[in-house]
Amino acid sequence: MWRHTRTRSAAERPTRFADILFANDERVPSGLWVHCYHLYTQIALARFYLLILFKIYGGSCGQKRMTAHAISIYEDFPLTCQTCPARHDGICAEIDDDELLRIGRIKRYQKWGAGETIAIEGGSLPFVGSVVKGSACLTRSLSDGRVQMVGMLLPSDFVGKPGYKTASYEITAISNVTFCTFDTVSFKKFLGSSSGVSSRLLDMTLNDLDNARSWMLLLGRKTAREKVAHFLSLLFQRVRPRLSPLRCTLPLTRDTIATYLGLSLETVSRQVTALRRDGLIRLENNGRTMLCDDLSALRLAAGETTLD
Repeated sequence: MWRHTRTRSAAERPTRFADILFANDERVPSGLWVHCYHLYTQIALARFYLLILFKIYGGSCGQKRMTAHAISIYEDFPLTCQTCPARHDGICAEIDDDELLRIGRIKRYQKWGAGETIAIEGGSLPFVGSVVKGSACLTRSLSDGRVQMVGMLLPSDFVGKPGYKTASYEITAISNVTFCTFDTVSFKKFLGSSSGVSSRLLDMTLNDLDNARSWMLLLGRKTAREKVAHFLSLLFQRVRPRLSPLRCTLPLTRDTIATYLGLSLETVSRQVTALRRDGLIRLENNGRTMLCDDLSALRLAAGETTLD
């Protein structure tokens, strides 16, 4: 192996790890380092998918410590476009590997801690992007200081308007949140050359419009039970993969849910208890984790007439 027997010039010094490892050793084939690199990549990917499985199936008492450790490692796993949790649900869902490589060149991951302000209403928002992990809320303020929560951002949700750099809402991190962000000008140029991202963004915008109309109905006409059931069904519909039972962790406290739905804290608590008593949901982890065995039944409780 190579040893520091003398000082080498910059031109002579090995620049690759493989060169350092195998320099002056003619017994090692020149292509071996390539095979070692590919083997390391496969092991890393296998480890990543195992951690995902631990996160999904780790509900039993005997697996809780293993699951907590797996999730801790998963949170620190370096993000790439290939390992992004929002890869198949966000704006990149309909693009091929070539376009994924192109959009990867202009992306930037940014993180905020729980409670941190991401953007101020009317202030600068120099990026657009999708939520990768965690959650955030959108709020609007009135002149007398009253504040209303008008939306929630969950993994794969998109925020910002290409070509505009002013925030229409205040954006606050509910939990530790990671965004995949793009400069507004660069992203607008990319949209002009990517039919996949453009069509996906249009679909997501139309879905948001439908959700806004449904929310108008919820706030105007639905009962307290229907409001809470509707909110929970929206969370369960975002669960991936669709395993039975569906499992989700509440991104908001019950107090914040009450503000979001226009109800009191006591009313939300009563309705959650009633839904649990009726067998529509189950609670774990002191009520922070919810399970649903029959999403259709929960949506019927929410007053939904179409179960697409």
